Amino acid sequence: NASALEPGNISIGTDAGFNQIAGSIQNTFIGNGAGAAVTDGTYNTIIGWHAGVSLIDGSSNTLVGTDAGASLDGGENSNTMVGHLAGSLTDGGNTNTFIGTNSGLNNATGGNNVCVGNYAGHNFTDGNDNVCIGPESLFDVISTSSANIAIGHGAGPTVASGGSSAQNSTISIGEDAGHYSYIGPVDNTVDNSIYIGSYATVPTDGQSQLSRFVLGGGRDGGVNSASKLLMYGGVEDVSE
Repeated sequence: NASALEPGNISIGTDAGFNQIAGSIQNTFIGNGAGAAVTDGTYNTIIGWHAGVSLIDGSSNTLVGTDAGASLDGGENSNTMVGHLAGSLTDGGNTNTFIGTNSGLNNATGGNNVCVGNYAGHNFTDGNDNVCIGPESLFDVISTSSANIAIGHGAGPTVASGGSSAQNSTISIGEDAGHYSYIGPVDNTVDNSIYIGSYATVPTDGQSQLSRFVLGGGRDGGVNSASKLLMYGGVEDVSE
């Protein structure tokens, strides 16, 4: 099937762009089922088996890869999802960038997130304004976790089995930076904390670690020893 209802539309593949109506312009659908539900969407580029298969009237989305953006089902706009299952469960989120296999996989309604790397930002569901760059970066933060920055393989706090706290406004730079600051199973948090350096971490011991600044590298049994920390302390509020 190769068709174009309106000038500027390209549809190649079984059921690709099958439901377009007048007003649907400048879309590119390539792959079996790609953009199959789109009716009057505009400026979308959807390539891959079942990529954007449920999108109806969204605009300016770029979805590339098998099942990329497969759950977008309304008027979602300006999402870029590239990679197998990238942003596959997003249903309502806008202006997200997920690049890499399984990146942003479990995001549902979160918006303005940027996750680059395989499995980057894998588990948050409704968080906003997160930046995660590197394979498995910000992999373990959950639910509404927002405004986190994680750069490096595996960077970002970890929510242990049974943990339920969203983590907000953390900065983790370096391989596994902050990763061994376990959150859970009690309801604790590392909000507003900064971890810089490979494996830069202090154990939470089941307690909240608000506003921590950790600089240093190395690990012993999954957490830093005191001898390997260059700096560890609190971040004082000096806003007044």
